[in-house]
Amino acid sequence: MDAKAELQALIDQMSEDEVLHLTDLINNKNDPDELTPEEMADVLEALAEYERGETVTFEEVKAKYGW
Repeated sequence: MDAKAELQALIDQMSEDEVLHLTDLINNKNDPDELTPEEMADVLEALAEYERGETVTFEEVKAKYGW
């Protein structure tokens, strides 16, 4: 069975709601999710910390968490 036929067989087994959800996922696969105001504030704070030099190396993270 080729890929298109296999996909069609799977779609045929789905409910209408599942197909609509799948269609939405496919149509929006390249659209970034919008951030909430809280998430945007977190991103901006992280950038500010980085600009202030408040960073750790990957080696420090590995040492701290035992990797």
